[in-house]
Parts: sequence; C-alpha cells; structure tokens
Amino acid sequence: MFKKILVANRGAIAARIIRTLKNMNIAVVAIYSEADQHLPYLKLADETYELKGSIAKDTYLNQDRIIEIVKMSGVDGVHPGYGFLAENSEFSKRLEEMGVKFIGPSTKWINLMADKNQARQIMANYSMPLGKGSSILPDDEEEVKKIAAEIGYPVLVKPANGGGGIGMLPVYEESKLISTVERAKNTSEKYFSDSNVYLESYFEDPRHIEFQILADAEGNVIHLYERDCSIQRRHQKIIEESPAPNISFKEIEKIGEQVQQSIQQIGYDNVGTVELLRGKDGNYSFLEMNTRLQVEHAVTEEIIGIDLVKAQIESAAKIPLRQTSRQN
Repeated sequence: MFKKILVANRGAIAARIIRTLKNMNIAVVAIYSEADQHLPYLKLADETYELKGSIAKDTYLNQDRIIEIVKMSGVDGVHPGYGFLAENSEFSKRLEEMGVKFIGPSTKWINLMADKNQARQIMANYSMPLGKGSSILPDDEEEVKKIAAEIGYPVLVKPANGGGGIGMLPVYEESKLISTVERAKNTSEKYFSDSNVYLESYFEDPRHIEFQILADAEGNVIHLYERDCSIQRRHQKIIEESPAPNISFKEIEKIGEQVQQSIQQIGYDNVGTVELLRGKDGNYSFLEMNTRLQVEHAVTEEIIGIDLVKAQIESAAKIPLRQTSRQN
C-alpha cells in the first residue's frame, strides 16, 4: 500500500480524496494556488505546497512545478482527481518514469481512449455494442458523402479528440453535410487543436447510460452498474440517477455484463466509465470511455455502498478486486 500520496487537484474532489486517504492512514500532500490557500481541506493534509500563480496553467496544470513537489515530498503516488491532469498521458508517463504511481489507468489506456474514433475501433474488436460509424473523414467531399450514405441519415459529425458535446453536429440530409463537416472541423480545431472529425449514426432522443467500471492490474474487471445521464442541455449532463428509470434490471445486467467482458478482454487496469447511447428500439451503442474518476462517481457510491476512491487506490497498489453488488 502507498505511504504518501499527493493530491494533484483542488476544491471538492481534493477534499473528497483527502478524506479517503486519511481513513486509509496514508499521508497526504496537498497543493494549492494563491486563491485557494485558505480552503479548509488543506488543514487535513500532512504537507502542503504552494503553486505560484492564480490561473490554471501556472498552478494545477503546471506539470513541472507539481513534479518538483513530487520529488521534494517523496510521495509514492499521485491522485489526479478529475479535470486538470487526470487524463493527461504526458503527466502520467513522467510520473511512471520517476517510479511514482499515477493513480488511474496506465498511460497506454489514457492515450488510446482519448481519441474517440480510435476507441470505437478498439471496442468494435471486443464485442462492445456499436452503432454504425466511420473512421476519420478524408478531405475528398464525394468520399465523405459516400460514407454518410453508407451509414444512413441522420448522421452525427463528431470531433475525434473532443469532449463536452463541443463540435457535435447532426446532419439530416446530404445537402447540408459538407458545410456541417467544415463547421465541426473548425470548432474542433479551435477547442481541441485537432480538426479531425468522424461520423456516427445519429440517435434521436436517446437515453444516455453509463457504466462504472473497476479493474485491477491482474486483469479482473467488474461493473458497478449504471448511471442514467439522459437529462442534458447542449450535450452537458444536468442530472445523474441510478437505477435508470423505466429500464429493467434484467436489461441493465445483460448490457453491463457485455460491457464488463469487453473491458476485461482489452486489459484495462483501473477505474473508468463506459458511456453508451440507448435507442428507442432498446439497442445500445458505445459512445466513449472516460479514463478517470468522474464528478458523478458519488451516485454509484450511494447505490453500491463502496468508496470508489479507495477502490482506485487499492487497484493502483495491485490489490485484487473484491466482488460487490448493488445494495437493496
């Protein structure tokens, strides 16, 4: 087990992680910006270090300064929380090269799942339910039209390295396809510094169901059931609930087992969330996989009755999974 862990985050998630670390008798190193120096959770830490500056790139995104603190404090693990550096493969790789454990999935999985189109292609090889889609769209407009026709309208144009629903645009007819693809490319380049986009079948009025996954270093995987995040505004989740309303437990168990088997086959090794769309016909399609603890992890904790942060840390420490089940 870890002796000392640095929490590379702030606010609610930093406080959340620190509570678990204290319960596990693991020493805590906290970092803070000038603006955060009076936040109450810092008093719970065994050591605190200041990040000079007031904006994210100088503080919680400043890899060089955080790694300097890692060296000074002598920690053997870093928990990134969510946001900031939680899915930054460069950061996790730098820690690994120092012999310090990044508490999350291995760098390989952060890289592979960051590209949504690449993630779809991987999952297609491992029995994950998947709607029709394309690879990265070429520049040839006629070829793009041909690809869309093969998928069937309506289609959804999506940034390959996007997130938060930014740049996702539906297309209902061929006459609007090329102009919409160009709009999506421009948006993707602006927000993600990557203009690559691809096409998926567009699910109208879908349910958005995500499965919490927990895996260990030995290849064991369990799913911790579903969260329904269908209530959204501009592709941003507003409400997360579990169990998913008006979907039978039998159906959830069936699709959950399928997701679990797929993730086990690829060799994933820590906490993750598999997001799926459920069409009106009851069919599911893989959307993406998030390689981090999510903001909404507490919904699952209430249903399952386990501490997901603790489970993450135990998995990172190569402690095998213990089976769990939904509470009554």
